[in-house]
Amino acid sequence: MAEQVATIVRTEFSVPWLRLRIGKPGAIAEADDVGVLIERGARH
Repeated sequence: MAEQVATIVRTEFSVPWLRLRIGKPGAIAEADDVGVLIERGARH
């Protein structure tokens, strides 16, 4: 899902670089939050 959201944002808004974090609070009882962080594009 994160990859698809990143592609949509970069395409629809002509964003050359983005960092996207998607988290799911409460997914693991011992953790406050779990998730993924991806960066796409060229950062200038």
